[in-house]
Amino acid sequence: MAEGRLVKELDEFQRYFDLEKAVAYFCNGRLQKWLENTYNDDILEELGNLTGQEEDFAERFTDILGVEYTPGEKTDVQKLMKDSVVKERLKLFFTDGEAERIAEMTAETQQDLERLATEGKDHIYLLSGTFQIPKNIKETTFEGIGDPKITFEEADEKKVQDQCLRFLNISPTDEHSKRSMQSKGGWEDLTLELLDVLELFLEQV
Repeated sequence: MAEGRLVKELDEFQRYFDLEKAVAYFCNGRLQKWLENTYNDDILEELGNLTGQEEDFAERFTDILGVEYTPGEKTDVQKLMKDSVVKERLKLFFTDGEAERIAEMTAETQQDLERLATEGKDHIYLLSGTFQIPKNIKETTFEGIGDPKITFEEADEKKVQDQCLRFLNISPTDEHSKRSMQSKGGWEDLTLELLDVLELFLEQV
């Protein structure tokens, strides 16, 4: 919890309570498991009534856990929960430390991608799914995790090339995207070449 302390009992948990860590443990189920192992079944049962989508989640969450919540405390619980889910997904591919490090550069949705681009991130991880690369993004590296696919907002392949984008471990969704990624300066990964070789191999099998 807070100050990196490991807690074994409920009173220690309450004394060194850290809302961000507690919410993360709630999202990944570790808090529920800990409460079960420490025989706090009444608290566990009450937490089971929370989804995390409640407007007053922070107040109800802390009340159930027996800790004080400061009214007006600026805590974006929804963001904490989303970040926690992203980190848990990243831990399927990276160590805990690496997942923590790259979580703030990871896009799980198109909205995440556009937000990170607006924030000026020049290295963005795309986590699974399909994304559209906006035409106003330039000089950015996109690195795929979990086999994401992309398409381009810009229809002109020469203009895509002028965006000076770099792609790692990412596949195109269509022929236009494939040609744009293969254009000079636009493709610095072996994924497409390997896919072409694999296609030829499968045709001969």
